[in-house]
This record gives sequence, structure tokens and C-alpha cells, in this order.
Amino acid sequence: ELYWRLGSYNSSIEEFNAAVRLDRLGVYGGEHYSRLGIAYIYLKMNEDARRVYKEGMRLIPSLKDSEFAKRLKNNKI
Repeated sequence: ELYWRLGSYNSSIEEFNAAVRLDRLGVYGGEHYSRLGIAYIYLKMNEDARRVYKEGMRLIPSLKDSEFAKRLKNNKI
């Protein structure tokens, strides 16, 4: 998360991808899915952002109510 907060999105993508791999069941509430998606968006990697959000929403139902889920649904990502 430190890389993400500092705006080092390439490094944060590596870290959040590791978190996603470790949390395949969505036990930790999905924050890493959201932040990974945001990092992808900042780097204009929208297809990757969509993939991450879809996977996160599949595992963690509460992500379906997020602002990014709404943008995804409306094709704004």
C-alpha cells in the first residue's frame, strides 16, 4: 500500500498482485482488489482494471456496491 500512496503504481501493482495471489478466497475484504484496479486505471491499463474488478466482485460481494463497480458496469473504465 505504501507504493500506492506514493504514486508508484508499477510497484504497487506488483505488491497488490502478490496480495491477490495470497488471498484467492477474498478473506481480507477486497481492498487489494480495489487498489490494484485503481493502480491499473492510473496507468491506463483499463482491461487489467476490468479483469481485477470482475474477479474481486466474484469473490467479495460487497465490492459490487463500490463506485468503481458502478463505473465498470456503465463501461466508464
